[in-house]
Amino acid sequence: MTCVTLSHDGSKFAAGSSDGFLYYTDIEERSLVRIKVVDSTITSLTFNNTDNTLAIATQNTILYCDNLEALPDNLNFVTLEGHVSHVSHMDFATDGIHLRSNTIDLELLYWNNTEQITDTDQIDELEFESQNVTLSFETIGIWPQKADGTDINGCTRYKDTLFVGDDFGRIRIYKYPTIQCDAGSVELMGHADHVMHVQPMVDGQIVSSGGREISLLQWIQN
Repeated sequence: MTCVTLSHDGSKFAAGSSDGFLYYTDIEERSLVRIKVVDSTITSLTFNNTDNTLAIATQNTILYCDNLEALPDNLNFVTLEGHVSHVSHMDFATDGIHLRSNTIDLELLYWNNTEQITDTDQIDELEFESQNVTLSFETIGIWPQKADGTDINGCTRYKDTLFVGDDFGRIRIYKYPTIQCDAGSVELMGHADHVMHVQPMVDGQIVSSGGREISLLQWIQN
């Protein structure tokens, strides 16, 4: 598997693979759907806030999938094209329709459920329910001055705190939003290789996943 995501209510689970298959399941019913979506790698997945829409990022496009209850009989995908590199991270807006996405070449684009949007007034009005994209106004301070664009692998916001995983085995914790360059942070060390993802839990604990070291660490904040 190349990516996984869980719905907000915890009832649905989705995973993507390097050969373009989507695995989707209702956890309570334990029903698994396996669908061939694309001929390239699925790189990122995210549910909207009502859990009825799933955004599926591939190496250079995004598929906007609604009416999840109809899968696999009705593959109602809308293809959002505009990126020229691998899509790495996505966030849904609080309206459950608009979306933003980053790529590995540090591109940030915005979408509705049919196409890319470029109107700055419309973009400025959007509020996002999560902070998974690593490059945005709210994450300016997490990037070192000499960063080459690949140093940070993932970030996640929980309330007014931003958790960041980087190439140096560190989990860095910032105040959110982090809009000042070279913002101060608290560092947690424990991984021996790249930290690919950090996920805060509601009880104050943190779970982080490593890269080639294939580790999963659990942390408790004091």
